[in-house]
This record gives sequence, structure tokens and C-alpha cells, in this order.
Amino acid sequence: MNDQLIEIVKEYCKNLIENSHCKNYSFHNWLHTRNVALACSLIAQQEEMDNTSRELLIIAAYFHDTGNAITIEGHEELSCTFAERFLKKHDYPEDKILTIKNLIKVTKLPQTPQNHLEKIMCDSDLSHLGSVNFMDLNSSLRAEWQHTMSLDFTDKEWLDLNLSFLENHHFYTHYAQSQFTPKLACNISKLKEKFA
Repeated sequence: MNDQLIEIVKEYCKNLIENSHCKNYSFHNWLHTRNVALACSLIAQQEEMDNTSRELLIIAAYFHDTGNAITIEGHEELSCTFAERFLKKHDYPEDKILTIKNLIKVTKLPQTPQNHLEKIMCDSDLSHLGSVNFMDLNSSLRAEWQHTMSLDFTDKEWLDLNLSFLENHHFYTHYAQSQFTPKLACNISKLKEKFA
């Protein structure tokens, strides 16, 4: 695994996100990006992926929301462009760049992973659904949508939207299924209690 390149990617993406309007986002900010990268590393390790696979996942995680620095709608394509330009400047192999772009694209909802790497990426991007921080992160997402897209939900609308999403969500990897699914069920219950 090329730790030096990963560190350079991390700093580049951090600067891109923190020096754009994303710094004011309450959910899709640097903290989310960093957490997705950490989740990729953890799940890849638990799923016994090789170092090359881990490198691809971590790089994709750092780039996956960089397009938000320019636009929310269709940001995945722009994130791919940022990744490709940056990685070509660092003489990164074309086949690996293509894999990274596919890993970024698969984070677009609804997720449709086609292989194990893409399953890890999807589980990492939505790992917060099965985390102890879910309720706080959910409130942050609601505030962000209100601020960035003028989407103002009543409590009932927010509950219905979230229940529909959470109750239909499933994690793909064995690790995420064993570690996140129980917390996902707990978070569904917490949502129902909060908005009952």
C-alpha cells in the first residue's frame, strides 16, 4: 500500500473540501469523508482484502464527495474528474484510476455494487446508518438539506422518509452485516421514539 500517496490524496481532498462551501455543510463535510475512509480501511481489513484493494478503497473514499465542492447534484461524476486529474499527475496506473472512479460512482443512490470492492465502498459510505452517532448525524443531514436545497421537512415527513430508507437498507459485506445491522435496527427504534 502506497502510504505516501494516500497521505498526499488525504491532504489534497481535505483542502478541497475545507476551502469550499462544504466547510459549512453539517453532514457532507471533511468529517464524513474521513469517517468513510476509516470505514473503508476497517471493513477491507476485516474482509481480508489485500493492500492494493485497501489503497484503492481509501483513495476512492477521500475523493468520493469532493464534487460537492462545486455542485451537489451529480457530484459523483465531478468527484471522478477530480480523482482522475489528480492521480494522472502522480502517474497512477490507468486501470487503478478506472477502479477508483467506479468505486466513487457506486456511492450514488440507489447503490448497485457489482463486486466485493464496491460492496465495501457502499457499506463504508453508509456505515453511519449502523453507528451509535446516527441520531446526531441524521439531524445534521436534515439541517444540511434544509440549508443547501431548501428542503424543509415536518417531523412526520422526516420520520417517514428515514424509516422508508432505513427499513429497506441492507449492508453487503459480512463485516457490516454483523457489526452495523444490529445498530441499524436500534436506530430505527430510536427514530420512531423520537418522532412518536
